[in-house]
Amino acid sequence: MEGIWVRWGLPKDEPRIAELLELNGMPRWVAYEERFILAESGGEVLAGLRYRTEIKRLLLGPLVIDPWAGEGPLARALYTGAWSLAREIGAREILAASLPYAEYPHEVGYRRRGRGWYL
Repeated sequence: MEGIWVRWGLPKDEPRIAELLELNGMPRWVAYEERFILAESGGEVLAGLRYRTEIKRLLLGPLVIDPWAGEGPLARALYTGAWSLAREIGAREILAASLPYAEYPHEVGYRRRGRGWYL
């Protein structure tokens, strides 16, 4: 997918994140309680990656993607973009939760660590 832009989620994005969560079988309220890194194309938010921060670390959680948008390119863009965003906040490492069905973190350079991925 061409033209994918990865950025930090903003409060104005919460309704769209809630829709993505619902499409992925997750509760909508999570959009208003958690923080997300977002992937958009053509001005539309198509995917999100839940995150939290610790000292010098970015921790990545569940991935939510518009099921009609094409999962692979969006997932790879999010995991790649997370590294640039982590540097913006001074994080020196990223830990990503394990995905039960895909290895997108591995495809963009993350290494397996325990049950998750490390960069």
